[in-house]
Amino acid sequence: MSDYKWPSNPNSGTTVIGKYIYDPEQNWVITSKRCILAQDIPAGTTSGEIQVENTTDMPAYTGNQYLVFSFTYNEQAVMVPYLGKTTNSILIPADYEFMKAQLPGRYVNIIKVTNV
Repeated sequence: MSDYKWPSNPNSGTTVIGKYIYDPEQNWVITSKRCILAQDIPAGTTSGEIQVENTTDMPAYTGNQYLVFSFTYNEQAVMVPYLGKTTNSILIPADYEFMKAQLPGRYVNIIKVTNV
């Protein structure tokens, strides 16, 4: 845990409660805005539309947004560009290739980029 740093002002709006740790030296934070993967994504595949159980907590696309798939698991995929959502899917670039398989039931979280 010594590698992790807590923000000096926990009311700054950038701190996320729980297992999500804010590092003030990074320019991005994994947020609690998430959905649950509803499809199997084999390693080496591409798809512009990913099926999820529900996108209610996912924000509308505003530009410069990213995703993390399977956070804390060996197969996590970080900084996947986020292009928007439909009712039961999230949109990513059609040419994005998943290097590791993604399993149904795993979380997909929004990454908030700061100080860009």
